[in-house]
Amino acid sequence: IFKLEFNSRKDDLKDKVTLMASTAKKVMDSTKFKGILEITLALGNFMNSGHSLGNAQGCSIESLLMLSGIRAGSNKKITLMHYLAALVASKEPHLLDFAHDLRGCKDAASMIVSALRQEMSQLLQCADELAKTLSDIAMPREGKKEMDSSTSTFIQIMTEFHEGAKVELEELQAKMAVMDERFKLLATYFGEDANSFSPNDFFTHVNSFVDQFEKSLKEMREIQKEKPKSSDGKDDMMGLFT
Repeated sequence: IFKLEFNSRKDDLKDKVTLMASTAKKVMDSTKFKGILEITLALGNFMNSGHSLGNAQGCSIESLLMLSGIRAGSNKKITLMHYLAALVASKEPHLLDFAHDLRGCKDAASMIVSALRQEMSQLLQCADELAKTLSDIAMPREGKKEMDSSTSTFIQIMTEFHEGAKVELEELQAKMAVMDERFKLLATYFGEDANSFSPNDFFTHVNSFVDQFEKSLKEMREIQKEKPKSSDGKDDMMGLFT
């Protein structure tokens, strides 16, 4: 059974580990997402100017989701997320497609890291049990009949399979080590505690932020269509807040 299931289980785990590791790297490497975060931090400091919170050097990814719950101005339907989307669209439009760099977050958020580790552990355990079984079958014992050809063929086939599986599992372990290292770097990069850092929560928060930003941007564009252009003919979305 292990031989029949091995390739599909190994490939599935490899794909998930690779996705998690590559997504962590893409989030850190995204200059556009960094630009969005810098604008968000500046906006937060401006809103809190004159307050002890007005000189923040950074913000958690989870705190970004609060923007959708804070009203901006007299219109109760307009939030700080709408304001942020309008600000980026008006001042830094080249950042608007930052979500493209983060497209792996949705799938990564659905993967439980502990489940990936458990699957790795189970594959290693199955490989160890197979090695022990083959050793027991091949071991000569007093009173044991001479090994027939079918048993000998079975041992040969399964030994070759085990040797190949062992190499592939070692490679998979190396990929998991890369994934773990990138999680540590990701936590450090965003000022999180590496010991309590949850990749699943992180990717969920990033994905939620992207969804909220894009929804707010779409809503601001709908509002903009209903408003007349300014006297100079410009279609600046920030004019909706004046």
